[in-house]
Amino acid sequence: MQHTYMLDVDSRAAAGAVRTSRREPLLASDPLFSWIEAVEHYEEVLASGDPEAVVQGFALVACKMGECAGAVLHVALHGRCIAVAVHGLPRDLPGLLGMPIDATSLAALASLSIADLHACPELDGTFAREALVSRGFRSAQTISLGGRTGQIARLTLFCGELGFLATTTERAIRLVARRMFATLDYSSVVQSAHADSAQLRGVMDSASDAIVGTDAAGVIRLANPAVSRLFGAPESSFIGSPIDTVIDPADRVLLQQLLGDRHSELAVQRRATAHQVAGLRRDGAPLALDITVSALEGGLGFTVILRDVTQRKNAEARLRETDRLAVIGTLAAGLGHDLNNVLFPIRAHTNAIASIAAKQGVEACEPHLSAVRASVAYLQHLADSLHSLALDPEGDGDGIVSTDLRAWWTQSGPLLQKALHRSADLEVCIASALPSVAVPPHALTRAVLNLLVNAAEAMPEGRARELSRVMLRADLDLARDEVVLEVIDNGIGMSEEVQRRATDMFFTTKTRGLGTGLGLPLVRRVVERAGGSLELRSRVGAGTTIRMRLPIVRDVPAEQPSVVAVQVEDGRLADIVRGFLEAHGAVIDGELALDDVDVLVVDADRVAVCGARRWITVHAPEQLVVLGKLPRAEREGLQEIGATLVQDIHDIAAIERALDAAMEHSKQEKRSE
Repeated sequence: MQHTYMLDVDSRAAAGAVRTSRREPLLASDPLFSWIEAVEHYEEVLASGDPEAVVQGFALVACKMGECAGAVLHVALHGRCIAVAVHGLPRDLPGLLGMPIDATSLAALASLSIADLHACPELDGTFAREALVSRGFRSAQTISLGGRTGQIARLTLFCGELGFLATTTERAIRLVARRMFATLDYSSVVQSAHADSAQLRGVMDSASDAIVGTDAAGVIRLANPAVSRLFGAPESSFIGSPIDTVIDPADRVLLQQLLGDRHSELAVQRRATAHQVAGLRRDGAPLALDITVSALEGGLGFTVILRDVTQRKNAEARLRETDRLAVIGTLAAGLGHDLNNVLFPIRAHTNAIASIAAKQGVEACEPHLSAVRASVAYLQHLADSLHSLALDPEGDGDGIVSTDLRAWWTQSGPLLQKALHRSADLEVCIASALPSVAVPPHALTRAVLNLLVNAAEAMPEGRARELSRVMLRADLDLARDEVVLEVIDNGIGMSEEVQRRATDMFFTTKTRGLGTGLGLPLVRRVVERAGGSLELRSRVGAGTTIRMRLPIVRDVPAEQPSVVAVQVEDGRLADIVRGFLEAHGAVIDGELALDDVDVLVVDADRVAVCGARRWITVHAPEQLVVLGKLPRAEREGLQEIGATLVQDIHDIAAIERALDAAMEHSKQEKRSE
């Protein structure tokens, strides 16, 4: 190809440096356009997406477009070299020119732009010039190229003719470079995505918790191996199933709420909290779960983490039972003596009544009858208090949610006093006309019992009983609109370190095996569950004060009980259902029309007969409880609309959860009306 050169001599011409510019050839005078063919072939290379081929191909295309015989290309990301291509040159030559193929930084590379290698004084006498000239190279030009995402490149072209590239040729090379950068960017994104996906898969596979990914409708699309271990079936068997199929029907309302509104603040707070639900293992074994739900951005679905807490729940239940038995055992010593003292006069007065009735008539027996009644009343107080101790202090108990402190002490005091077990004298001071507090009586009994037991154990060993004193005091705090209930002792007290940890779960200063560390934590949970607060003040050698600040119960309109219709033919099952409902305040009415009842409990065989499908058209389907097995199509239809199904009628716990959920939904509906 013929070229016309323009001679450009500057101050360096005296030293033999000559600059020339290559005129742009007319397109009509270019006979082959070989570089166009090279670009077309390069498009195929770009389509392959192979980063190494893309870089090597660009070096070749640049040589074709510039009619050059050799090229060195370094590509860098944020200044650090990530790829090198050499075309038409020996592999060792770039190193001699300051452009090694193992370069790590683009800034450290030499930049050669020499119009005439023979006339360049810097290369005079160097091995590099001899190497270039011996291969027929007459000029070199370096072009800096840039992409849009931090990628840059440095291209050095070696030509057999004098001068630099024409402006249009250089622009064309830059255009092709953009395609190279775009392809490298895409390849990098794909590789990064594959790496992230592999890393995420590795994390999920190694996680001990079950992790499930769902779509926006709650259908499982992804499950890790822990799902198989947790539910006893291959994780592939869960793909395509709704997430609520692994959750007990009684807890599905909660799950629907977690998967509901993605944007409200309440929904976000609810999902950020771990909730306890019952799971459904394929082998039917009981399963307690902590469930956490996270919404994916853009409403694409949810990530659900399920943690097996069955063993933890069982361990906590055993510890609570151990603690309860330990407290009751503490009372047993005092109760045994007290019961004997009460039963002896009952026997004596009963014998006297029998003798006097035979001799003098019934009227003369009245004094003895009064004595018997007093003794029996005292025993009744003890029995009622023992009943309170048998209830779970963290449960709902008898359904009573508030306590009159003076009436409570009248009933529970005789038993609670035994907690001191002759270790100290108890002084009780409960102000008159106190408003009721928002704590169930059974929970308050258990909390105060723990405090009294702790107070008794805090008395110095060997101290006389008359010197050891415990006070239970209750009064109204008008400034804070609370009732303050205190247990004060003059025992050995606590250090600052013990005070800081006193309400921590399982922390105890007692000998291993003699303390569970559940006493004060239980008291704290009882108080905080009521909306109050617990304060602890102590000093070594000066005793301890435990202060419970309890919220006052204001008069509120009585809540109307749920009316339930029970249509269960199995007599035993019907009795269990009625007993549970009545114990939880429901009214069972078999005379009302179905439209007038709040909750409907029905046998699976009677769903069609009793008109349950029509009933849920005017009532919330969550308030329909079906007991027994249904045909698959009908079961799936009822589950889809939200009805509660319990297929195993021998699973009493599942039945109770279903009834409780239905009544709770009924109560919420009444409150919203």
